[in-house]
Amino acid sequence: MQQETKSSTVLLVSLEVSVGLSSLPLLKGLVSPQEDLAVTGLQVAASSAELDQAQARKVNNLIATAESGHTLPRVPERGLPQGLAMMVPYKIAGTVQPPLAIQL
Repeated sequence: MQQETKSSTVLLVSLEVSVGLSSLPLLKGLVSPQEDLAVTGLQVAASSAELDQAQARKVNNLIATAESGHTLPRVPERGLPQGLAMMVPYKIAGTVQPPLAIQL
């Protein structure tokens, strides 16, 4: 008996930005780097099928192999729902946090 192989398509688009509370004119000088919250990008992902953690790791390994001097967007480590999702990477006090993910 032959095992059926499923395939899926994943499209990742990433925009790098750096917007922190400390850079806002209204808060300039009031928020120290140790307290700063900064959005570092915006990512949109479209997937034809749901990806679990193991599949997300495989996709991210393929992306890492394909990088040639550029940092490419990754699938969230916890997986990706089928359809469209938006991820917002951010830092708190300079420490990278897991991106916020919103299914659209």
